[in-house]
Amino acid sequence: ERSVIKYTGIVRAIYKEARREFNDPDLGVFRIPTDIFDYYKVPRVPASVHRDIPAEWVQMMIDQRAELKGRERLAVDAFLISFALMGINAADLYSCTRINGDVVEYNRQKTADRRDDQAQMRVRIEAAVSALIEPYRGANAAFSFCERYSSGSVFVAALNKGLKAWRERNGLSWFSFYSARHTWATLARSKRCGIDKSVVSECLCHVDDGSRVDDIYIRKDWERVWDANAKVLGLFDWHRVCHK
Repeated sequence: ERSVIKYTGIVRAIYKEARREFNDPDLGVFRIPTDIFDYYKVPRVPASVHRDIPAEWVQMMIDQRAELKGRERLAVDAFLISFALMGINAADLYSCTRINGDVVEYNRQKTADRRDDQAQMRVRIEAAVSALIEPYRGANAAFSFCERYSSGSVFVAALNKGLKAWRERNGLSWFSFYSARHTWATLARSKRCGIDKSVVSECLCHVDDGSRVDDIYIRKDWERVWDANAKVLGLFDWHRVCHK
């Protein structure tokens, strides 16, 4: 379903650009007179499948990570880093270039070209997870993943294999690396945290056409975003991360 929506959307954009270029209403020139999309509507995007995992599984990762090795350890640690940084995705983990003090700074690739602020993100590294992140600090980048793997796709393949091994070790059902993002958002909106939906949207760096005008006048309060993350991370016992 999403492939149909994505590609027909691209075709529609190209078609409209062609009509702008080759038609000239002022001169009465209509080389492409008909807008075919007056007769065909691109399907609506279906509701996303919820891909969050139970909080207990996240705690299992925290508790077990020190016992893991190789690709399995890497995948579990990367998943936890993603979760600890409000669901940063694998592509941004790989390409992120800057950690300013205790703040990870990056532009979210997925929405950078659709936001006036280039999807700028600043995420404070909470003290509880600093020991988790420190071993993966890069020499010439924020994280060493880009130094360990030749490309983002190779990195993602390693994550998938490592997570598969961990799932099988614990007899758990399928979930993906992206579940870190879904799980963070779900817990943030849950009764245990009660974070406002608009704040969760800011934390996820979503595109919100309805708030673009407001964003011109309102400077983003990063402290509010960081406090939300601290609240979610506070649901877990990170003691083993600090000591192993």
